[in-house]
Amino acid sequence: MSERLGFAGLGNLGGVLAGRLIECGFDVNVFDVVPEKVKELEASGGKGVSTIKELCEKSSVVLTSLPAPKVVEDVYFGKDGILENLSEGSCVIELSTIDVETMKKIDKAAKEKNIHVIDSAISAGIPECKTGNAVLLVGAEDEVLAKYRPILEALAGDKIHHVGIPGDGKAIKLVNNIMSLGSVLLGSEAFLMGVQSGIDPQKLYDVLTKCAGRSFQFTKRMPKWIENDFKAGFSIDMGTKDLKLGLDMAEKMGRQIPIAEHVYQYFHEAQDDGNGKLDVIAITKTVEKKAK
Repeated sequence: MSERLGFAGLGNLGGVLAGRLIECGFDVNVFDVVPEKVKELEASGGKGVSTIKELCEKSSVVLTSLPAPKVVEDVYFGKDGILENLSEGSCVIELSTIDVETMKKIDKAAKEKNIHVIDSAISAGIPECKTGNAVLLVGAEDEVLAKYRPILEALAGDKIHHVGIPGDGKAIKLVNNIMSLGSVLLGSEAFLMGVQSGIDPQKLYDVLTKCAGRSFQFTKRMPKWIENDFKAGFSIDMGTKDLKLGLDMAEKMGRQIPIAEHVYQYFHEAQDDGNGKLDVIAITKTVEKKAK
């Protein structure tokens, strides 16, 4: 594919995604506000740039993986931002977990400038993204997705789910994360009860992964608790942010989701406990505290 790619946002997940594209042979310009992140990708074959404007000038497709809606708005709409500098006929692929409204705002403004838009929310962790096994929740027009599918296939293979138009990918991602983080909390609470009853943690885990109560998040996260490994793959801070976005989405729809609100309060308390930078399985620390 002859497209010149630009990648903005080289955090834990963004850096891995950009690295994957470089590994697959794409010509990738890279930008981050942290210069060290750019240097890491340069060592892998990426081409570092110093501004979003330069990124746009050197790219025909720009991918963004950013931490919060406010950052996304600044990068797209701010002075010297993407929509001001990307050429007509180019494309943006938005990978961040943000609210539906911000995604639709980007889509509307981009189309007014004849820029194609792909909303490509990601359901995967760092290990899956490193190997091109992400799951992509894609909102885009059929012809736009068809044209740029090779880029997405490098990240996800055949696990590209075309769910609708821009904004729909973000909506499904928020629904997914509410379910996932609720599973982490309930699984932690139940598992710790089993451990406190006197059952060996490894034996308990081995049995539960064969039982009906198991979940994807339980089998992925609980071994980290057993090994006392709380290094973040997906942090409490990021999970709390996503839960709040989900609650805001429900509020705008006039819906109440009280169980999700309860999950959010637990995660918010985990932040207050100083565990925000740890993996979401560190919610166990708050569960144990509240059980005493």
